[in-house]
Amino acid sequence: MSEKRRDRKKRMLRFGEIRKLRKLMEFTGSGRDISDPWYSRRFDTAFDDITEGCTALLEIIDS
Repeated sequence: MSEKRRDRKKRMLRFGEIRKLRKLMEFTGSGRDISDPWYSRRFDTAFDDITEGCTALLEIIDS
């Protein structure tokens, strides 16, 4: 999610819910954005980013 979209989402949330908004890659220890295949045409990179983020999130949930 780009910073611009994240800022829009924050405006839509109530104050107490803002802290719940996270980038998927934050769960990996990296705050970077997921590669957007619409522009990059790198669907493999986006898939790898999403898999890495989901795996890290599931590890946190399981612990």
